[in-house]
Amino acid sequence: MAEYILKCPPKPLEEIELLTIANLRRGHDYKIALNLLTDLPAYMIEDGEILEKEKLLSLLRTLQTSATHVKNIDFALQTIIDPKFSETFQIKDVANDLGNMLSVRYGAYQQPEININGTFSMNSHPDLLYMQLYNQLRNAQQSCTQQPSPRIHMNISSHKLTKKELGYTGENQFTQEKSFVKIDITDNGFGIDEVLLPDIFKRGVSTKLTRGIGLALSGQTCHLLKGFIKVNSELGKGTTFSMYLPQEI
Repeated sequence: MAEYILKCPPKPLEEIELLTIANLRRGHDYKIALNLLTDLPAYMIEDGEILEKEKLLSLLRTLQTSATHVKNIDFALQTIIDPKFSETFQIKDVANDLGNMLSVRYGAYQQPEININGTFSMNSHPDLLYMQLYNQLRNAQQSCTQQPSPRIHMNISSHKLTKKELGYTGENQFTQEKSFVKIDITDNGFGIDEVLLPDIFKRGVSTKLTRGIGLALSGQTCHLLKGFIKVNSELGKGTTFSMYLPQEI
């Protein structure tokens, strides 16, 4: 199995690069969620009297989930431009939002199994984390479309960096006593060619036929969250993306 580690750069991202990233609203199913917010209320008003209660409740849940998704992506993009402020939040709340959106919009895809080892909070950027994990989970779903028995698993746990791992976070940022969160997203999809691994976080590079934007943004988002990302993959067997993020930035 091949491995590649995208380390946190020693200097901040350039302003022009941040602004370019922030313009990538076309990704992360933003327009899809926005269209749902526009179309569903009109449909409910027009056919509300003949819709059954369960159907109405389902549509309301879809509206709420779509609104949360749009809000999270909007806030994440604002944070990319100005990442000064952080807040304390529970990991489980981000995981719940992810599960809801993936289920509402992509019920036909394999839904991820999400496991959180322990109850803990982060003091970071929850919307950036949401955007990052949504992007990774969607990639995992798409990589498994041809598998007869697709499997996607996200595991979240606390983590203490080894001395070697500490070197991946950039110069003088953290100590080994600093608590980190390790997030593994594993799929049994088609995998990534070993030759391609060192370039997958570059803009324009893709493991699919389309131009790659999502993984380039994932790499940049990990940097903004002060962490690093590791990829292990084997063609025909699957891929694991492991994100190491400080519990408090």
